[in-house]
Amino acid sequence: MTAAFLDSNLCNLPAYAKKSKSQASKKTSSKKKEKSSARQKTSKQSSKRDKHDKHAKHDKRHESRHEKHQSKHHEVHHTAQAAEPQAIEPTLSEQEKQELAQRQSNYATQTSAYTLMDQGVNSRLEGDIDQSINRLSESSSLFTDARRFQKNRTPGTLELFSEFELAQSYEAKTPSDWKSARDSYGRCVRANPKFVPAHIKLISLLASHGQMPLALAKARDAVSSNPKEPRLRMILALLYEKAGKDSDARREKKLAVELNRINKDDYKNREPMTEPGPSEYDKPGESEFEDESMFEEKEKPEGTSEE
Repeated sequence: MTAAFLDSNLCNLPAYAKKSKSQASKKTSSKKKEKSSARQKTSKQSSKRDKHDKHAKHDKRHESRHEKHQSKHHEVHHTAQAAEPQAIEPTLSEQEKQELAQRQSNYATQTSAYTLMDQGVNSRLEGDIDQSINRLSESSSLFTDARRFQKNRTPGTLELFSEFELAQSYEAKTPSDWKSARDSYGRCVRANPKFVPAHIKLISLLASHGQMPLALAKARDAVSSNPKEPRLRMILALLYEKAGKDSDARREKKLAVELNRINKDDYKNREPMTEPGPSEYDKPGESEFEDESMFEEKEKPEGTSEE
């Protein structure tokens, strides 16, 4: 009876009562939607905070590692450098300071001499012979000045080359200044008797200007200083032929051919160039060829040989 009564009463309710019930259901659903959207917002905010926290933690770890690396780098480099002993400058006496200053001056002088030699060679190749002679003469004098303060005072290879190039410039002059070239070649062979190109140039120059006795004497000196050089022996053989000494010419030719074969088989048989003492090198202005009679061949009794 109660249930039937309630149902009948509900059916008889007014319209506004039914509307309020539907509105209440709508309000509850909207509240649920608001709660779910609020939950989503809070979850998004929490996820953003988590990401931010992760990035912050990563940055902190990176900064700490960077600081550790910097501290280690600073300790390794700066501490090690600080631990190195300080270099102690040696105390030099006045004499040692003067010798050091002279050596430094010699190095600068040699550098200038080499530059002038290079310029002189280039000038000759370009056809400016006078400029070449001036440059090479100045180069030779600078090399000589630098050598005066050296311990051994022997002419070096560059000084010989400078004098050799100067002689070639004298030869290239028009007309040829062959006497100046002769003196320069003579200084080269006296400075170093093992300088074979200077020997060959000197002997050829003397022979081409009719100085046959002098050329023959220089060829003998060259062979005595370089007994294993086939070129010098062949030149000596040719000069013997010119002088009418056929037996000596045949002997020297045979030796030249044999030495040439040996040198081809074993190049080590060639003697190295050595630098002699300063007494064998004269001053640039002097000449050994003023008294040419000293090189003339003496008359030998008949039946004697050059052996």
